[in-house]
Amino acid sequence: AVDSSDRTPQRINDARREIFSLLEDDKLEGTVVLVLANKQDVARSMSAREVAEALRLEDLPPGRAWYVQPTSAWLGEGVNEGIDWLLANLSTRGAVVHTSRNYP
Repeated sequence: AVDSSDRTPQRINDARREIFSLLEDDKLEGTVVLVLANKQDVARSMSAREVAEALRLEDLPPGRAWYVQPTSAWLGEGVNEGIDWLLANLSTRGAVVHTSRNYP
């Protein structure tokens, strides 16, 4: 989960480094990546596209499925949709369809 209302460059850079560092582990090869862009209810929060660009998710290796789901934990919105995406991509892990550019 990423606080999409926090536009502090250091925070998003820390999140990006952590994601890429984790994915270097051979045990995580082929895993899918779901980012919950939380706090969409806050004015001027980053959109899913802005979060993806700030995290540089396009730089992930080809074939790695990833998706940024806008959410608001406060309003209870978006989490179920993100879990649905995750489950769908886990069940078709052998035939991953890269849907990350289809932002809501």
